[in-house]
Amino acid sequence: MKKATFLFWIVGILFILPYGSVEADSFPFSGYTITLEDHMVDGHQGILVTKGGMDPFETVISMESYDMHYNDVVSFQDGFIVYGYTSGGVNPRDYSGFFVWLDEDGEILMDLEEPLDYGFQEDVRNIYNLNGSLVVEVQQTRFDGYELKVLNHVYLLFDQPNNLLREHIVEGQVKYVRIDGTRLLGSFSEADVFDFAFEASGDLRSKEDSLGIEDKGVYQGEVCLSLFNDAYLNGELLRGDTCIDAVGHHLLRVNDRTYTFIIEPTIQGVEEKVYYESVIISFPSGYATLNGDAYTSNEEIVDIGHYQFVLHGVNGYQKKVDFEIGAVVEGITNNTVYKNPVTISFTGQGYINNQYIESPITIESEGEYILKIKGEDGYLETYYFEIQKEVEKTSFIDFVQKVDVFVLGTLVVVGIVLIKRKK
Repeated sequence: MKKATFLFWIVGILFILPYGSVEADSFPFSGYTITLEDHMVDGHQGILVTKGGMDPFETVISMESYDMHYNDVVSFQDGFIVYGYTSGGVNPRDYSGFFVWLDEDGEILMDLEEPLDYGFQEDVRNIYNLNGSLVVEVQQTRFDGYELKVLNHVYLLFDQPNNLLREHIVEGQVKYVRIDGTRLLGSFSEADVFDFAFEASGDLRSKEDSLGIEDKGVYQGEVCLSLFNDAYLNGELLRGDTCIDAVGHHLLRVNDRTYTFIIEPTIQGVEEKVYYESVIISFPSGYATLNGDAYTSNEEIVDIGHYQFVLHGVNGYQKKVDFEIGAVVEGITNNTVYKNPVTISFTGQGYINNQYIESPITIESEGEYILKIKGEDGYLETYYFEIQKEVEKTSFIDFVQKVDVFVLGTLVVVGIVLIKRKK
């Protein structure tokens, strides 16, 4: 790797040195003009930066032992950035990239202690403002015979002068770049189809790993896609960062590939079991039915019965939950004989011997009874019970006592009859 010392000197807001200019270019801005001129300093070519119009200044930038060649000057925040490449040094054919960050008065905010040297031929090609941060694009080339061949691009991210956050090398020739909100999109072709993104956070992502989904993946809740290029979800156009919460089967076409994935619902309040209280089902999206009728999220279900909850989604998706709300019956148990009246309370629709009843009810009469509790979708519970009056049992002593009473009564009657006859 070639080595060099990259040192900038500010000579300006000063007189013009006697060497004179070799070349000059003017760059118009709103209300003023920036002129860049080749300018000799200590035997090497520097750059004279002149601002004309509002708040004029003159500043000379130079680098010890190297000649500076400018490509462009751009406004950045409240100042300016001059960028290009340097030549000279040990090998006259070698060159390295440079940029100088000036404030609005022409004072240097940032200079580099080391050249932008990555082992090949480097040239700063572009400066970008990425959500308030500075992105420097360096093009790497090498000589292929007598021709220069583009190898890679290097991207440097600064959040403020002299504070390098991230640096990434992108292999291949980047032919097209666009700033899209908080990311820089790059393409290896001249078409508006992008291959990578350099995020304002400093992350570099390729189009393959940027989607946020996998083919045949199953996800719960919301899925967020980060799209560099136009995509079609279930036939509808998508652009940029998009979050999807629609339950169902999804088909995504992007970057000449097709992805299928499923978003499953987050269903709360119900599972496949028997409940003995009301049920409230909540779900974030989708169309739901309960036993075939439309059901709204958070609607209370109070009637006993068999239920099938179905959440319908995109492209024929269905999520089914079968559950039951059972009857609560108090006062009797099945197949039981009672000697006393019974009071029955219950939930659901009640029938005693096929006669409709309402809860609570008291049964006093002797007999055999069938209690039926009916509910939704053919739900039925049946209870058999009987009420019998207690039969009085006679003991031997009771029998003797009854006989004695009978005999005594008979003797009294006979005595009375005899007395009357004597008279």
